[in-house]
Amino acid sequence: MDEVLDDYGEIKCKIVGSELVQGHTQYNITCSRLTQNGTSQQWQVNKRYTDFVQLHAVLQDFGLDIPLPKKKIVGNLDKDFVFERQQGLQTVLEYIGFISCLHQSIYFRQFIDPSNYSINFQEMHVQNISMAMRMNTRWIIGNPIPGMGTRLRSCYASVKDTEEPKVEKLLRWVDSASYPSLEQKNITSIIKSFTNVQHPFLETLHYGEFRGTGTIFITRFHKGGSLRDMVCKSKPKQHYAKKYQFQAKQACLELNAVRLISWKILAALTFLHEKDLPWGGLHTGNIFINQDSLQCSGLLNFCLGLPNRIRQLAIQNKAASSSVFSLDIYSFGHLLYEISLGAELATPTIDTLPDTCPPVIKTVLMAILSTEISRGDKLPSVAELMAMPLFSIHEKVAGRTTIKISTSTKEALKSLVEESNKRLNEDYLNYKTYMKELKLKEKTSEDSSKRRKTIRKKMKEESERGNGIVSDDSASFPTSSSLAPAPPTASPSSALSASVSTPTPPPPPPAAAPPPPPPPADLPSPPPPPPPSVGGERGALLSSISGFNKSALKKTATVDKSKPKL
Repeated sequence: MDEVLDDYGEIKCKIVGSELVQGHTQYNITCSRLTQNGTSQQWQVNKRYTDFVQLHAVLQDFGLDIPLPKKKIVGNLDKDFVFERQQGLQTVLEYIGFISCLHQSIYFRQFIDPSNYSINFQEMHVQNISMAMRMNTRWIIGNPIPGMGTRLRSCYASVKDTEEPKVEKLLRWVDSASYPSLEQKNITSIIKSFTNVQHPFLETLHYGEFRGTGTIFITRFHKGGSLRDMVCKSKPKQHYAKKYQFQAKQACLELNAVRLISWKILAALTFLHEKDLPWGGLHTGNIFINQDSLQCSGLLNFCLGLPNRIRQLAIQNKAASSSVFSLDIYSFGHLLYEISLGAELATPTIDTLPDTCPPVIKTVLMAILSTEISRGDKLPSVAELMAMPLFSIHEKVAGRTTIKISTSTKEALKSLVEESNKRLNEDYLNYKTYMKELKLKEKTSEDSSKRRKTIRKKMKEESERGNGIVSDDSASFPTSSSLAPAPPTASPSSALSASVSTPTPPPPPPAAAPPPPPPPADLPSPPPPPPPSVGGERGALLSSISGFNKSALKKTATVDKSKPKL
């Protein structure tokens, strides 16, 4: 596929049927996604039950706890059993699609979309890092740290700075953009700007380089981990499958901690928006806390065109998809929800919040994430949020806050913001059309299925009544009685006697008439009347037997060779 996929994008999966292939059942799964050009892409994969077992075993590391349908050794090809198992497997797929850490994992993507995710990204990224840093004498590349972050097309490695050998630093590689981004010369310029940025809450780059196929960043390693590591109580270098298990118990931060952390994040966001710089990467994994200091990372995600982690939820929300700045506010709402309630928000909007949520936090969350707000034209600005009671902190950003951006880069950023806003609005409309098409197809499929069931039921009922229908309509369908030889024709007198045998109402007495003349002596006596009818088919059988003529059989000569030969 030519275009770069959004690895956070949603993939819809539906098991549409099954077939018997070489003695085992194979399930046909139809998959669809919304592509970046606004069209619906569909493909089909065929999986056995053993493939589901292997996927289930891997995803258990992510906290998958829903069981698979049970095995069956005898009768596993029975139609009813296969249909029941198909429904159970469909339930598992729907459950995985609802949980982001399961749905976005590389293992599920390889299972459902092998043509695009069969590459070993880790190995490819390590090679790219080695090629990019082979001539750089300042940095000594250490061992890679697989699975440190959730982004599939990125890689982390430890690195040693020869100028500061005692300071542990971290190298990160990210693949090139999947969304509109700056040109190479402007990317180089903005990287230089962020290596010299001055702000207490923004992370400073120690090294950055754009390599065409990707970009390298080197920053200080935060031993305390990210805000998400704090909430999940995990170590920063662990694989994200272990760190961020879906069923892992997350911690809710206290009100004062939520107030201070969210205020600092909004202060950093205010600084960026005042410079007409969208963040594009605001989530708990990009916020680092070391004792009392807070550092915001991922500041160049928008400039590099990297997909936002919750973009797929934002394009279902009219207000959140109004601009890239509204997308940052929407991302902040999800972050505040996660640290306040100890769980990620998996839906685009909310209508209610638990009673344990403090009223000052509830006010902010409903102002960003409520269904009513989502139908509007935009979300609250950063200044409007800072005026809410939750952020009424008598504290100011200490020190000087500056970032120098060249004029040409500012113009390029302005054009990129306009293009990204247009793209975000189009994605919102395309998603609505995409969901309408899916619902229409599902309804058509359900109607066709109901129609087929009705026809099968009607055919079954007709087949059960088939014997009665044939006997009633014997004139239309030939039976054994109609194919049997006809009985001999009776003479007029026998017919008269047969008619007399049927009881009829007596006629009025006739007038006296002369007696009939005696029959001639030379006429033979009439034959006896035929036996009374014993039923249609039985009578025909008896008539066929009685009318059988043995003289019509062909004579044969029998040669007996059973005697013993001496």
